[in-house]
Amino acid sequence: MKITCSSLIFVLLFGVALAQSQTRGQVIPPESVKISFDKHFPQAIKMNWKVWTRGYAVDFLVKDFKMEAVFSSSGVWQFTDVTLPPEHVPASVKEHVARQYQGAQVISRGYHDADRGSYYIIKVRYRGGLQKLLYDDNGKFLRAQR
Repeated sequence: MKITCSSLIFVLLFGVALAQSQTRGQVIPPESVKISFDKHFPQAIKMNWKVWTRGYAVDFLVKDFKMEAVFSSSGVWQFTDVTLPPEHVPASVKEHVARQYQGAQVISRGYHDADRGSYYIIKVRYRGGLQKLLYDDNGKFLRAQR
């Protein structure tokens, strides 16, 4: 009985601690993650943290750009996705979409930045399906993904 009461008290205290680490449903990441984020994005505003598969993700703004960054649980930066307005997409990308995907509806435009590679992502609705069109930093077409 003593072990059961101790276990119950531990579970209750853990639940209270977990609830205190969240404010109105928002996740508060560990200090190591916050420090890493602040080093990468010192001008960020309007942060909204969430638990990610193997760490933490945060939505935020930098100079009116919507961004999402992902960090490991220990604070190591994994990647950043930036939502781009049309004027920030390279002309070569726009020209390729217009030429090779005539009639496609552009759903979103973005830029993915990671240690393993960076690229532009254009999501289009084309011929009844959704496709991701990937372009390198110079605007050269890499591949399409369904």
